[in-house]
Parts: sequence; structure tokens; C-alpha cells
Amino acid sequence: MDTTVLVPIAVLAAAWATVKVIAQQRTWREAHRVELQAKLLERVGSAREFGEFLASPAGERFLQALAPVEGPPLRSRLFFSIRSGTFFAVFALMLLAADFVMTPLGTKSEDLRVVAVLTLAVGIAFLASAALSLLAARRLGLDLSAQDAGPKP
Repeated sequence: MDTTVLVPIAVLAAAWATVKVIAQQRTWREAHRVELQAKLLERVGSAREFGEFLASPAGERFLQALAPVEGPPLRSRLFFSIRSGTFFAVFALMLLAADFVMTPLGTKSEDLRVVAVLTLAVGIAFLASAALSLLAARRLGLDLSAQDAGPKP
């Protein structure tokens, strides 16, 4: 089969697999959180016990967990951009290496080069986004180390 057909299929398959894994993880985490909250509510016998529980530090954490999630903290988004940018850049370099190896063998593949350059551009864009976000966060004085800490037990 020709590489002009295989490369787009492989890229789409990798993207589909990545999206599927991320969606499964989020679904599993949400189901696990809901199950834990349901079990906790089952243990509370009366309204008085429930009021005492809500007044405790554990109850405050429980109420915070029920609040809508605003999104991942800045630190997590930065690491996602760095991982994604690195993946795309390395994948593009692998495509360029494959093109370099195939050219002396008599196979001209300009399409592969185009896909590699576009993939490299996406990787560089992710890395630039992460760098700019980090610079902006530092300029604004945001503490990246404390954002993922969450409530203390």
C-alpha cells in the first residue's frame, strides 16, 4: 500500500485512540467520585449527623467536591501542552527521517514531507503555547506548585 494512504490513516487512528483513552479516564474518574459520594451519603443516618458532618473539615471538602469543576489547573494544562508538543515534534522528526531513508531508495514522497512539516508546526505551536503560558503565569505571580495541591486531608 502507498505511504500517501497509510500516513493519514495512522495519524487519524492515533488521534482517535488518544481521544478514546482520555474520555474513558474522565468517565471512570467521574463514576468513581459519584460512587464514593453516594456511599458517604448512605452512611449518614439522620439529618443531625449530616449537619455535623457538613460542619467538619471533611464535610467542607465533600461540598467542594460537589461544586462544578472549573477545569484543570494551569500546571496540568502546561504539562499537557509540553507533552503534546513534544509528541508531535518527535513524530514529525520520525516522518522526516522516514522520508530521508526512502528518498535514496527511489521513492519520492512529497506528501510525507508535507505531513511531517504540518505535524512539526503543530508540535512547535503546542510548545510555544506552553512557554507563553508559563511566562504569563510568572509575570502575574501565579504559584504553579500550589495549584494542584487541592484540599488537605
